[in-house]
Amino acid sequence: HTTGSPTIDWTHERIIRLIQMYEKKTVLWNPSNPEYFHRDIRNMVYEDLVRELNIPDLTVNETKRKLENLRSYFRRETKKLQDHERKTSEKIVSRWPYYECLQFIQEFMSVKNETGSEVGFQKNFSKSAVY
Repeated sequence: HTTGSPTIDWTHERIIRLIQMYEKKTVLWNPSNPEYFHRDIRNMVYEDLVRELNIPDLTVNETKRKLENLRSYFRRETKKLQDHERKTSEKIVSRWPYYECLQFIQEFMSVKNETGSEVGFQKNFSKSAVY
């Protein structure tokens, strides 16, 4: 957050709307989209996303930062659930309200294991108990 810029009030409704719109704009998160690797195109799509969200004073940088924070939390939450299941064989479900909404990015994310190497997520992650 830069000095002088207003803080965005990220209400639950705004975050849900951001995630839903982000999911539809696959160029922003799906490397199999041919335009994913074109920074100029992705920047235009981010600008469109900000316009469509229509949140006063929202910038592209603020939007990118919010999405990165959501992706990071999703990554940590998934790792926590997988570690718990691996250690206890107990299947659990996240209570974080955005976890299910962000499932579409799971196959495109990775986590670092204990040695620092990247490992992919398990695709068929179970959902039974609540964590």
